[in-house]
Amino acid sequence: MNKILSTIFILFLLNITLFASVSDKNVNLIFVVSPDLAYHTAGDIQPDTANLTRQGLNRSLEMATYLKEKVLHSKNATSIYALSPMTHLQTQNNYPDMTSIGYIQQFALLNQTTLKTSDSSTYTANSFPIKVSYPSAFFSNCAGLDFKNTNGINDTLVSDIITKSASGFYVFSAPWETINAMMKYINTKYKYKLDLPSEYRGSNYIYAISISKSLSTSLEVYNSNLKPSTTYPELPKQVLRATCKNTLQPYFKSERIGGVNGVVVPSTAPLF
Repeated sequence: MNKILSTIFILFLLNITLFASVSDKNVNLIFVVSPDLAYHTAGDIQPDTANLTRQGLNRSLEMATYLKEKVLHSKNATSIYALSPMTHLQTQNNYPDMTSIGYIQQFALLNQTTLKTSDSSTYTANSFPIKVSYPSAFFSNCAGLDFKNTNGINDTLVSDIITKSASGFYVFSAPWETINAMMKYINTKYKYKLDLPSEYRGSNYIYAISISKSLSTSLEVYNSNLKPSTTYPELPKQVLRATCKNTLQPYFKSERIGGVNGVVVPSTAPLF
């Protein structure tokens, strides 16, 4: 009997290894559900503007740390995509959806990107770009997500990532309607047979589809269990000051004197 149980246990362990898990060696499609008027955790969204409340902002701040540490294991994001605001108009005033950008912006600041200067040297900073522009032949690498998936552009985006099979962490921030449709498309097109969520679970959930080099696939569901405050954090009474010692960025100083070389100073101009 013990031998049978041991054999079953070994087979169970072998079965586990056949499935992919979130790793920097895999292609990881990470879906962050940004709140909108239709789907949000109570208290996260202002009903008149569809923007984040204090609670929603605090959740995004805490979610950034959770996403970086618990999902990406402190690794750097490969690419971050957010909803193009004008593809999702909300409220009677048709305000664009700025929440998807704001909800993932804090996370973007925890990732580093390296850029080249005019003299071909490089510098690295915590200012990772978020791709939100409308699909364009001129700026195809900047395209974000479309709420209505016009012409299947969201489908094309994730298909290109999966087809290229470049390992890394691809993070998507969009409302539940968009995230749900994207995951269903991936599951159907590639016949992954993943047990996808059937309904909205709240703003604390993150979904990650991880694809290994051997094409084994898994769905990881993360519940951050965040309980954000409904008030803004108190700032220190005394703001710390420091001298800017940046010598890399060029700058200039210019002064103008009224009446000299045709300079006219308006009578309403402030005096310094």
